[in-house]
Amino acid sequence: MGDPSCVRVAVRVRPQSEREKVENSHICTNVLQKEAQVTIGGERSFTFDYAFDIGTHQQKVYDDCVKNLIEGTFEGFNATVLAYGQTGSGKTYTMGTAFDMMDVMNEIDVGIVPRAIRHLFSGMDSRKQQALEQGFVEPCFDIVAQFVELYNEDIIDLLSHERSPIGLRIHEDAKGEIFLNGVTRVTVTSPSQTLEVLKNGALNRKTASTNMNEQSSRSHAIFTVIIKQQRTVIVKPCFDPQAVIEQGDEASGLEEPPATELELLSAKFHFVDLAGSERLKRTGATGDRIKEGININFGLLALGNVICALTTPTTSDKVIHIPYRDSKLTRLLQDSLGGNSRTLMIACISPSDCDYVETLNTLKYANRAKDIKNKVVANQDKSSKLIGRLRSRIAELEAELLDFKQGRITVSDGVESFNDQYRENVLLQADVNQLRIRIKALQETVEMLRARNVQLLAEKDEVCTRMRNLKAQNQQPFIESITNETGEQEGDAFGSTVRVYLDELESLRCALMESHATNEQLHQQMNRWKAMATNNIPRMSVDRLANCAAIINDSSGNNTESVVTSTPTFSLIQEAKADIKRMKQSITESSPEEEKTNQDETKINTDGVVKSSMIMDDFDVNDMEELKDEDDEDIEVENEAETECFKLRDDLADLQAEISIKERLVIELEQSERRLAEKKLAELSLRINEMEVERDRVLAEMGE
Repeated sequence: MGDPSCVRVAVRVRPQSEREKVENSHICTNVLQKEAQVTIGGERSFTFDYAFDIGTHQQKVYDDCVKNLIEGTFEGFNATVLAYGQTGSGKTYTMGTAFDMMDVMNEIDVGIVPRAIRHLFSGMDSRKQQALEQGFVEPCFDIVAQFVELYNEDIIDLLSHERSPIGLRIHEDAKGEIFLNGVTRVTVTSPSQTLEVLKNGALNRKTASTNMNEQSSRSHAIFTVIIKQQRTVIVKPCFDPQAVIEQGDEASGLEEPPATELELLSAKFHFVDLAGSERLKRTGATGDRIKEGININFGLLALGNVICALTTPTTSDKVIHIPYRDSKLTRLLQDSLGGNSRTLMIACISPSDCDYVETLNTLKYANRAKDIKNKVVANQDKSSKLIGRLRSRIAELEAELLDFKQGRITVSDGVESFNDQYRENVLLQADVNQLRIRIKALQETVEMLRARNVQLLAEKDEVCTRMRNLKAQNQQPFIESITNETGEQEGDAFGSTVRVYLDELESLRCALMESHATNEQLHQQMNRWKAMATNNIPRMSVDRLANCAAIINDSSGNNTESVVTSTPTFSLIQEAKADIKRMKQSITESSPEEEKTNQDETKINTDGVVKSSMIMDDFDVNDMEELKDEDDEDIEVENEAETECFKLRDDLADLQAEISIKERLVIELEQSERRLAEKKLAELSLRINEMEVERDRVLAEMGE
C-alpha cells in the first residue's frame, strides 16, 4: 500500500477501561479494517495504511506492520516504529515495554519490541543456516543496543548506573546521520540477553500516576538496536554479447561456482514510545507533574511542527526550513522523519466519547504524518561500494583490452575503428548460430516424424488386417482374374503416382514442422537475450552494445531472406502444381480417345451384323452353327471388354478425386507457408526495432 518511502501510519483502538464502563461512556469510533478506515462520531473519516479495531491481537499488529521492517534491516535499511497518542491510549502496551507487568503477562499480550527481538535473532540463525547449505561463508552479525529517555528535555541514559544527562551530546556525521555521543552501548548475543537489557532500562524509566492513567510514562523513550553484518554475496557478471553468441544454446557440462565477495551492511532500528499528550485540566497534575506535562507537550508540539513542515507543498524556488533543532526529540528522530529510514507511526486512540477531542486530534496528527516522504537507501560500507565500482570498471577495461588483442578494434591515426576481419567473423558467427538453430529444429522434426511413422505403421497393420478379412468374406474368382490380368500394370502406375505425391506431401509437412521448430528456437533465444540484457545492460560498453545490435540485425536479415524465399518448400509446391496440371491434361486427352474407341467398336459391330445378314442365304445349317459359336465367343469378349471399361472409368473417377484432394492440400500448404512467412517477418521486424530502440536508449544514457 502506498510508496515504500512514505511514512506508514497504523491506527489501533484500545478496549474501554473499567473506569470508562462505570461512567457509561459510549464508543464513538468505527473501524473498517479491510479499507483501513476509521470513523469518529459518525462524522469524520480517516484512511490510513493499517487500522486495528478493539480486540486485535498483538501478533496480527506485528505481522502486518513490523515484520517487513525487521527483514529490511538485514538488507541494510534503517527502520523506526513510533507509538503516538494521548495518555492512557495503550502505547506502552503496544510497544511491549511495560516490564513491571511481564511476570503476569500472557504470550498473546507480548508487544512489538520483544517480538521484533526474537524475529531478529531467528532471522540471523536462518541466514547462517542458508549460507551453509549454499556452501558460502556464514555471515557475521554484531548487535548493539542502547536505551535513552527524554525527560524534561534532558537526555538520560537508562542503561547507565549514574543516569545523568551530563556528557550526552547529539551529533551528525558526514553522511547526515544522527548519533548520540557518550551513550552506553551493550553488545548482545541472544534474545534473552537483549530483553534483559530492555527490561533493566524500562524499569529505570520515569512513571507517575495521574487522573487519566495510574501508571503514566513521564518521558519519551527510544530503544535502539544497531545491526552490523558481514556477508558473502554473489558478484553479478557483466553482460558480454560475444560470449552469449559463442556459447549459443549449448549447455555446459560443469557449471563453474559463482564469484563472491564480502559485503558490509549496517542498520539502525528505533523503537520509540512517546509520552502521551495530556491536558492539565483533565490529568489534575500538580508540582513536578505540571512541569513534566509541559515538557511532554513541548516535544510533541515540536514534532507536530516538523511534520507540518515536511508535508507542506513547496515550489522549486522556495525552500522550507525544517525545525529539527527546536527540540531534542525531533533532533533524535531526524533520520526517521524525512531522512534515511523506513518509519511506521502507530497512533493509539481511545474509543470512548469522553476522549473525543483527544482522539480527533490524534487522528489529524497521524493523517498529516502519512504524507512524509523519506529518502531510504541501504547503509553499505564505503569500501564495499568502492569495490563494486572498481570491479565494474575492471570488467569494462578487460573487455576493451580483449577487443584490441583479438584485433576487433584497431587504432589508426589516433582513431579507433572496427577491423574488417572482425566484421567478417561477426557475420560468420551469425551464420553458425543460424545453423545451430536449424540443427535443433531438424532434431525436433526428426522426433516428430519418428512418432508419425510409428502411428502410420500401426494404421497400416490395421488396414491390412481389415482387407484380409474382407477378401476372406467376399472371394470372387472372376474379379481376381480380371485384377491379375488387366490391373497389374495400371495398379503399379497409379500406385507409383500416389507414392510420389505422398512423398511430396511428407516433404512439405517436414518443411512446415522445421519452420515451426526454427521459429520456436528463435523465440527462446530472443527471450534469453532480453532477460540478460535487462539484468546487465547498464554495465555494457557502447562499442559492445553496437556489436551485439549489428549481429542481431545481420542474423535477422538472413532469416528474412530465408523466410521470403523458402526455396525447398516453394519448389515442392510448384512441382506439385505442375504434376496436378499434367494429370488433368492426361485425363482430358484420355476421354476423347475412349469415345473414339467406343465409336469404332460400335461401327465394327454394326458392319459385322450387316455383312452377316447379307450372306445368310449362302450358308447351310452347319455353317450357321459354326457362325453361332463364333458369335458366342464374340459376345464373351465384348462382355470382358465392357467390364474392363467400367473398371477404367472407376479408376479414372478415383484419380480425379485424388487430384482434387491434392489440390486442396497444396492450397492449404501455400496458405500456411504464407502465414508463417508473414509471421516471421513481423517478428523479425519487431526484434530489429526493439534492439534499435534499446541501443539508442543506452547510447543516450552513456552520452549523459
